[in-house]
Amino acid sequence: MIPKKTYTLNLTNPVACAHSIFWSVAAPIAVQLVSKEHQDLALSMIVTGTSIAMIVGLPLGRVVGLYIGWRMTFFVLAGISFIVLVYLFTVFPQLPDTSTFSFHQLPQLLKKNVLTETYFLTFLVATAYYTGYSYIEPFLRQIAAFPEGWITITLTIFGASGLIGSFLFSICYNRVRYDFIRVVLACITISLLLLYPVSAYASMVIVLCALWGMAVTAFNVTFQAEIIQSASLNAAAVAMSIFSGIFNLGIGSGTWLGGIVSTYSSIAYIGYAGGAVAFIAFLYCVMILIKQLQIAE
Repeated sequence: MIPKKTYTLNLTNPVACAHSIFWSVAAPIAVQLVSKEHQDLALSMIVTGTSIAMIVGLPLGRVVGLYIGWRMTFFVLAGISFIVLVYLFTVFPQLPDTSTFSFHQLPQLLKKNVLTETYFLTFLVATAYYTGYSYIEPFLRQIAAFPEGWITITLTIFGASGLIGSFLFSICYNRVRYDFIRVVLACITISLLLLYPVSAYASMVIVLCALWGMAVTAFNVTFQAEIIQSASLNAAAVAMSIFSGIFNLGIGSGTWLGGIVSTYSSIAYIGYAGGAVAFIAFLYCVMILIKQLQIAE
C-alpha cells in the first residue's frame, strides 16, 4: 500500500518576519507620538501591551482551538488584526518622515560601542531567559510536580508580573537608571539559579516565576529605551530591528542550550545553565556596558 502523503504549512518564517518588523517600528513610533517627559511611559505601555497579550492570548487561543478547531484560531487572529489595522488607519496621526537612514550607514551605526555592547548583552539575556523559559512547563510538571491547573496559573502569574516590571520601569528608570539596570539583571540571574533549589516548595516557585517575569519585562523595556537614546532618530527603527533580530537569535540559542541540558543531563538543571549565562550578562553589564553608558551621557 502506497503511504499517504501529508503536507505541512510552515507559518514560522512569515510570522517571525512580521514580528521583527513590528518591533522595529513600534517603540520608535511610540516615542515620536508623545512629548519628551512622557516617552518612558509610552515605552512601558508598549511592553505592558505585550504582557497583557501573554495573559489573554494563551487562554483565548486554547478556548477557540478547543471549541471550533485550532485552524480557526488563525482566522480569529487575522480578523482581530484587520480590525486593528482599520482602527490605526482611522485614528493614527500623520507623522513626519524621518527615515533618511540608508543601508550604507549601517557600518557607521554599528561602530557605536554602546549599541554593539547592548546588542551583545541582549543576546546573553535572551539566551539565559529562554534556556529556562522554553522548558518551564515540563519543568513545573516533572520536577516541581505541579498539577495541570497550577501550571496554567503559574504561567499566567509569570505573564501578569510583567505589568509590574513595566510599571517599575516608568517610575525608576529616570530616577535611578543604572541601579535599576543592575537590580533587573540580578533578579533574572537569581530567578534562574534558584529555580531547582526551591522546586520542592510550590509557593516559592510561583514567587520566583513572578520575579523572573517582572525582571525580564523590565529588561526589555529598559534596553529598548537605551537603544532609542543611543541611535539617532532616523536610525531608531533600524537599531530596534537589529535588537529584535538579536533577541530572536537569543531565543533560538537559549532553546538549543536548554535542549542540550535536558537531553544529556536533566531538565532539572535548565535554571543552572540559564543562570550561568545570566550571571555572565550581569558581570558584563556592570563592568563594561554601564561604564560605556555613563561615558556616552
